[in-house]
Amino acid sequence: MVNHGPAVRNEAENSETAIKARFGAELPYNIGACDDPCSYCGALHWKLERQRGTFTAETAVYAACCQEGAVKLPSTTHENELTPEFLKRLLTDQDRASKEFRHEIRRYNNSLSFASTGTKQDVSRDDSQRRLEERHSVRSIQF
Repeated sequence: MVNHGPAVRNEAENSETAIKARFGAELPYNIGACDDPCSYCGALHWKLERQRGTFTAETAVYAACCQEGAVKLPSTTHENELTPEFLKRLLTDQDRASKEFRHEIRRYNNSLSFASTGTKQDVSRDDSQRRLEERHSVRSIQF
């Protein structure tokens, strides 16, 4: 790709017609690697996403990920104390059910990513394979 400089240099050039006339079929698209970590949460961004006035700073500050450290998410690993015990077992045990769960985990996630679910753990059983009792139906959100 030939480097034509910035896509838009002034307000008059900021139209689809003007940009296509300048670049033809070879529109600029490369903004570099998405490898600039937020100094608060470590989320990766493009350098062009940095806050105004921080483009040359050694550490990056972004508002899009954690709002400059204002949002703190719990760990996403299975060691998180918010992860239910039955899910920790499915993620770490080596029995057949756990291995099958891990093998199919993307399918489960895709199926439930836009769904509302409700469950209650059945603690009346004393064994390690407690069942989940469905309390509400799964409601899918379709677009």
